[in-house]
Amino acid sequence: MSETTYFVNKTCILNDILGCMEEETQYICITRPRRFGKTIMANMLGAFLGKRWNSSLIFDHLKIAESEKYQKYLNQYDLIYIDFSRLPENCTSYQQYISQIITGLKNDLIDAYPDYKLKSETAVWDKLEGSDHRK
Repeated sequence: MSETTYFVNKTCILNDILGCMEEETQYICITRPRRFGKTIMANMLGAFLGKRWNSSLIFDHLKIAESEKYQKYLNQYDLIYIDFSRLPENCTSYQQYISQIITGLKNDLIDAYPDYKLKSETAVWDKLEGSDHRK
């Protein structure tokens, strides 16, 4: 894709976002009108930060690779990706969808961090706070 005529390298924004991760306030709010690339940017951020696969083949030849932060952050994080744009086929309400997401998150955290002995009754946010590898 990056070798095509109409590819626009937007990886420079990753450098700004990575800078936010090093500050005390680590929350980022990205607001733009519909169709302005928010989802694409979120997917790029996920591909860059996520541990699930080695994305160096995607980013090594792009502008972000010149950043001093490149190696420090590339593929270093477990990610949670939730698409709220449409209900799954087996859901009849957003409340049911949110319930499924919470149950799925709890189960994933229990599986990912067995040493923490997490319980399914624990609130998902308590689980996330407790799963930062600090023992």
